[in-house]
Amino acid sequence: MKISFLPFLKKWIEDEEFWFSSKLNYSMTKEGKSPKRFHSICDNKGKTLVLIKTTEDYIFGGFTKIGWTTNKTQWVKKKDDWGWIRDENAFIFSLRRGKNSDDSTPQRFKIQPGRENHAICYAYFSGPSFGLSDISILADIVYPSHFDYFCSLYGDPSTSCYEIGPDFQQLGSFSSSVDAWDIDEIEIYFQPKANVNHFKINPMKLKSNKF
Repeated sequence: MKISFLPFLKKWIEDEEFWFSSKLNYSMTKEGKSPKRFHSICDNKGKTLVLIKTTEDYIFGGFTKIGWTTNKTQWVKKKDDWGWIRDENAFIFSLRRGKNSDDSTPQRFKIQPGRENHAICYAYFSGPSFGLSDISILADIVYPSHFDYFCSLYGDPSTSCYEIGPDFQQLGSFSSSVDAWDIDEIEIYFQPKANVNHFKINPMKLKSNKF
């Protein structure tokens, strides 16, 4: 994680305990491209920060205070083993728009009023996904044996659950003209189940060669 990104993330996530106690718990390059593995590590963890980097060097992600949960009573809409989870405080963001971008100013996009029920999506076949299709991390359903990840993002304000705005629509990685991106890395941070004083002595370290 580049140090230049931290001021933006800390401004958006104003939670001292989260920043001092959270750590890197999931790395796609270490754990493998598997939704099952993602859920086994990251479900039921509460506040969660997701960082995604594509092979085209786009860096973006999202934050949820609720997190992905197997507790179906928290699912607003259910269908078999997938549904959506309500989170009034969730947001997505863009940190870098690719190697050749002239403007890579980090931006945050809050949940739209009235669409909080679809803040994050829980599905056995997906990784950390936000909105209806704002950020979808999916296994390759064409070749499921590969269980490969790809990322689909859409900047359509009529269907987006987040306040993307016109600038968001112009982002190369958040455009309906792009079907999918290959993922280079996903990192997920959340607070470990530990002593309440844990955050006082274990500052969060966002260190990564990928970011």
